Amino acid sequence: MEDQKTHVQGLHREGKEIFPGVTLAKVEWDRVIVDRDGRRETLLLPTDAPRPSASKPSAPLRLQLQQAKVGGIQHVSEDAYRVDRNEIEHAMENLGDLFTNVRAVPYASDDGTINGFRLFSIKAKSLVDRLGLKNGDIVRRVNGVDIADPSTAFSPLQDLPGLSQVSVDVVRNHQPVTLSYTIQ
Repeated sequence: MEDQKTHVQGLHREGKEIFPGVTLAKVEWDRVIVDRDGRRETLLLPTDAPRPSASKPSAPLRLQLQQAKVGGIQHVSEDAYRVDRNEIEHAMENLGDLFTNVRAVPYASDDGTINGFRLFSIKAKSLVDRLGLKNGDIVRRVNGVDIADPSTAFSPLQDLPGLSQVSVDVVRNHQPVTLSYTIQ
């Protein structure tokens, strides 16, 4: 959560006080519920995620996806991308910029266990957007490593410069999706 006056961000657990007199009651897919001085309030989160499609893209759309290249990223199939290593190196040198292009909040199961991070407010044409991540996606794993807290969320970033393949497991529109990246 972010304090709108100071812009200080903090990670909070359900049942804990986040501000004086305000307790985090529940985090859901599209809302945060808080208790403020004994009254329950619902804060709606942006849900820009596209609706699930009943059919796969037609052949002409698939051809367009294969040819779509923005910056150093080429969308080669529905869930696969080819990424220029310079894009990764630039992102690693400018992590502050990278983190201003997306918001991520811990996503917890009903028992309170953190099961990844939900993405929203992804800026158009940012690296996160060009990598095919969508508002509402819940990032669960990177290269098979569970993303369960901020420390595990940042550790895969440190490995990126030396990798040639990266897979990111997300939940999109309540369905599991694996995004694959070839870094060249």
